[in-house]
Amino acid sequence: MNTRDLHRLLGVTAFLILVGGVTYSCKDFLDVGPQGALDEGTLSNQAGVEGILIAAYRRLDGASLAGCDCWGGAASNWVWGSVASDDAHKGSNANDQAPIADIELYNWGTGLAEGYLNDKWRAVWEGVVRSNATLRLLKKVSGISPTDAASIQGEALFLRAHYHFEAWRMWGNIPYYFEDDANFRRETGRWDERRSGLPQPTKEGFRSTRATTPAD
Repeated sequence: MNTRDLHRLLGVTAFLILVGGVTYSCKDFLDVGPQGALDEGTLSNQAGVEGILIAAYRRLDGASLAGCDCWGGAASNWVWGSVASDDAHKGSNANDQAPIADIELYNWGTGLAEGYLNDKWRAVWEGVVRSNATLRLLKKVSGISPTDAASIQGEALFLRAHYHFEAWRMWGNIPYYFEDDANFRRETGRWDERRSGLPQPTKEGFRSTRATTPAD
């Protein structure tokens, strides 16, 4: 092998070593989690579980959804109760919350009321999702006292039951979701068919919450 071929071989070898080294060194460097996002590892402690539980409570108002005024999702159910039953009238002018007038008149042909229905749907199912997220995370966290764990579990169970009930009285036949579900494509069900699986967790949640909540 002459000198020129030797230099060429050394150059190619050095280049391959350089490329391999850069590729290997960048492997871990590029594997960075998204900033500003919370994952299960970050939340796997008592403060994290309690934070998720607070987020589940946050859905109770029904009005804190991103990107909407959420009159339709409000926990007062003023639109779906008082207005729809003709006990209340929105007042103001025709362009102010116009879909409420359609709901009062049961005028579903305009399509304006659909946004209010979507707001209510999003509000209650987001509450179910957050309640179930609390229960799933609680099972994976250690170092929480039995009293605190029972309280967190009880509150999350009761919140989930509340959100399911809100959905049921709006739409009747709804799907019921629990923390261990893996398949979310499920059939809807009548309340009298599904309720056999609901009272016990709800009663347990009420007992746990009552037993661990200070009287004062």
